[in-house]
Amino acid sequence: MKLLVLGATGMLGSGVCHSLRQEGFEVHGTFRNKTHNICLNLELDKMIKFDVFKIKETPLPFSSYNCVINCIGIINTLAEQDPLNTIYINSLFPRLMARRCRNYDVKFIHITTDCVFDGKHGKYTEESPHDAHDIYGQTKSLGEP
Repeated sequence: MKLLVLGATGMLGSGVCHSLRQEGFEVHGTFRNKTHNICLNLELDKMIKFDVFKIKETPLPFSSYNCVINCIGIINTLAEQDPLNTIYINSLFPRLMARRCRNYDVKFIHITTDCVFDGKHGKYTEESPHDAHDIYGQTKSLGEP
């Protein structure tokens, strides 16, 4: 099975890549900054330079993958500093990728966070209503395809 991990050089993405490689999958990953990739020493089958703000200029070969896993996101501690980019990356970008994957009949997995909940109730399930009050949780909630 051939997988593409978006954001392979981030904290979440690198962990996902390492786990998938250990399971024997063919893993390709995207990166934004080549020096970051070198520091992580990722052993992937292929690395693809990708800019989330230039998705039309850097098209990904979706049809050649069985599954695309989105690990790209603005983290909680940075969300308030740049709300416009947070909305784009956490909310719009996952939906754009999900649509492209559907167009190519490719499975899309979007990894989100428990921060879509306010934390007052606990024992959340996937069906629990999202009730985040901060921009991070709200944008992550909106990004769920």
